[in-house]
Amino acid sequence: MKFLKISIPLIATSICAFGASPAPSEPSTTWVGGTTNWSDESNWSNGLPSESVSAIFNTMYAQGTKLNGDVYVNDLIFGDAFALGELGNYNFDIEKSLTVKGDLYYSNLRTATYGGIRFVSLNNSKFTIEGDATFEAKNLTDEQKQTYKSGTVDVQIGSAATNYPMFAEFNLNGDLNIIGTSSVSSNVKLAAETVNIGGIVNLSTKNSQFVIMRGSMNNPAYLTNQSWGGLSGIGKLYIESVDWNTAYSTAITANVTLKNTADQTYTGSVDIVNGSNGTYTGTGVINLTMDAANASATQTINLSGSKSFTTVSVKNGTLIYSAPAAAESLTVSGGTLLLSYSDTTQGDLAISGGSFGATMDGGNAKVKSLAYSGGKLVFATDGFYGGLPNSIAVEGKFSKETLEKIVIDFSGLDAESLIGVPAMTLITAGSFEGMSTSVDADEYFVAENLINAIADFAWNGNSLTVAFTQVPEPAALAAIIGALALAVCAIRKRR
Repeated sequence: MKFLKISIPLIATSICAFGASPAPSEPSTTWVGGTTNWSDESNWSNGLPSESVSAIFNTMYAQGTKLNGDVYVNDLIFGDAFALGELGNYNFDIEKSLTVKGDLYYSNLRTATYGGIRFVSLNNSKFTIEGDATFEAKNLTDEQKQTYKSGTVDVQIGSAATNYPMFAEFNLNGDLNIIGTSSVSSNVKLAAETVNIGGIVNLSTKNSQFVIMRGSMNNPAYLTNQSWGGLSGIGKLYIESVDWNTAYSTAITANVTLKNTADQTYTGSVDIVNGSNGTYTGTGVINLTMDAANASATQTINLSGSKSFTTVSVKNGTLIYSAPAAAESLTVSGGTLLLSYSDTTQGDLAISGGSFGATMDGGNAKVKSLAYSGGKLVFATDGFYGGLPNSIAVEGKFSKETLEKIVIDFSGLDAESLIGVPAMTLITAGSFEGMSTSVDADEYFVAENLINAIADFAWNGNSLTVAFTQVPEPAALAAIIGALALAVCAIRKRR
């Protein structure tokens, strides 16, 4: 469905229009709310919603809505004047499942300073949206300010501070768009065991917030596995592990896998909010994995703020990563992980496949330790000898855990003009294991993607250096081979 920016007629004429919310696919029906029962036809202006009939919520209600069984609707629209009263919250109690065949759009006015809409899972329920989901905060007009306090959006998918379970599944085939304004926040909190977002998570403004939430009071240890089609924007992503229950401490682990089909960039922040009531605490971790559906896709994450993802892994595609704090560990088994310029020393790196290195912005890839059992260490070519190449700095131990040579990938560097230039440092480490600095470094390292030169690796204390020598001319190479052959023959004759 393509959203058209037109106004929807209001049922309650006392409610001011809240701007341009999207028009639903027709036919549509509007909630009039005599009771709380979604399936009561008298609660709708034009019969019940269905897979082909859209639903509109467009005025102020004191009560919530109860959805029994498997419920289907085409588009689900909250706006122009969906308003939250002094009670603060409006509950959508989902007994079994809710499937939105089209798009979901949500905005609201509020007379209370707290609360919002709550999609509540009553019994490990499922929530599916086959199109896009958009949650948009808006600035109030001067006229609206006479009645309402704000247009802040506060949505919970899975209810916090209750004994209800989290959603068993939340499936969104399209994009998740969380849109704040320069002064008004849009805050979406999600509590579900399994989350599949086929499109991107788009936190478009600094006041766009997406929260992975441990919501239930009867679940001390909460694991959520989430798959997203990418991450973009400048907003805030965080884990909320609030101690809603005084009976025990709580923990939340969120595993987020990015399945990009295209390039995306995120320059917002990530945070872990751990709560405490003085006796019991809530703790959380958020693990990031890049496993792109398209191997050529690049996800760039340059974090602001003061935190990092707990762990970072790459299996497919390219992840360019920078954070003001260290991840506990980095793992590369496929794809490419590039650390962009940062003074932060990241955690322990294990590489068994794929590629690892630094970007071409003049910085270094800094890690606490490095365990190599396969893959490539990459060095960018752009401005390679403009001063220093992007190097890899290992604070502690660099261990070689394979009999194969460590591959140094020069990314297609044409080194002909660098022949005779003094050797320069590629890797430094506190110590080496599985290698001896008293043995020729060429025994441990091999060059790839190098043009018009030969790499000569050497040790300089606890550093690996490289210098470039000329590729022998064909005639000279033939002479060398001939001399070697003669030497072999002479040795055999002596025997």
